[in-house]
Amino acid sequence: MRIIRLLLWIAVLAWAVPAQAAQVVLVVLSDNTAPYQEVLQALDGGLLPPRYEVRVVSAGQADADTVQARGADLIVTLGVQAAESLDRLPAAIPALAALVPRDWYVARGRALLLKRRDVSVLFLDQPLRRQMRLLRAALPEAKEIGVVVSQQRAWLLPRLEDAAKSYGLRVHTAVVGPDLGLVAALDKVLADSDVLLALPDPDVFNSATAQTVFLTTYRYREPVVGYSASMTRAGALISFYSTPAQIGRQVAALAVRILASQDKALPPQYPTEYSVAMNDYVARSLGMRLPSEEILKKSHATAAGPGHQGPMQSSTGEEDWID
Repeated sequence: MRIIRLLLWIAVLAWAVPAQAAQVVLVVLSDNTAPYQEVLQALDGGLLPPRYEVRVVSAGQADADTVQARGADLIVTLGVQAAESLDRLPAAIPALAALVPRDWYVARGRALLLKRRDVSVLFLDQPLRRQMRLLRAALPEAKEIGVVVSQQRAWLLPRLEDAAKSYGLRVHTAVVGPDLGLVAALDKVLADSDVLLALPDPDVFNSATAQTVFLTTYRYREPVVGYSASMTRAGALISFYSTPAQIGRQVAALAVRILASQDKALPPQYPTEYSVAMNDYVARSLGMRLPSEEILKKSHATAAGPGHQGPMQSSTGEEDWID
């Protein structure tokens, strides 16, 4: 009887104590395409009820009235359009802007986001030094790196040259513009390079220019190192990138961290997880053999670049610049 009374008393106490309200994460989507849905699915899987509740709106729906009606302890934006919607959302609510390119952040996003009191950022890009480490591990004989960018992204070149220098690599650059077309720019850098490193620059690398890029590099018998699985399928030898699911898991982890912390603004983040895509057909046609993804990642984990000067570390542990 004593045990029964104790169990009844515990049941009464459990009924009397109200359940803690779930913390609401309001996700703002730039669009509803498959990559965003994959990120959202992984994010949702990391923020499970009853502790968290995920609510979703589109960037076009995101305004102060919508946020007030739906409630939010944290606003998570996915993509540039969604991040720019933060300019019209309540500034008192902490925000995490994810899936944003580094160049957008430098050119526009930083000034926009820092209007808010508490804001964190997760870049879409891979850290430059990670790219240099993986490139060196994948192609140890390549010492001369060709890079072609648009005028809008020329600001990145000094950062890239610094990152390459830390790993014994030299960068040959060309800027596409009114006075230098894409083919001429490719010819300029490929004449002195062992490999072309493609950076996420839609003004240079896109579906309309892909054939030109790959035909030109193949004429020089030089591989392309890309930044997406689709680019590898199109003709790049190898690409380093983060999948939507990997990004989504990191967004969820950052959301949990922000909600649990007194400090609601974290330093800018780079993706912690990444994948490697290889094109075996291109490797055979160029007479190259690539190490496995596992070997590349082990090499990356243990690599210490020659002449390394200890640059700033991001909060992901990657040695790279964070502005």
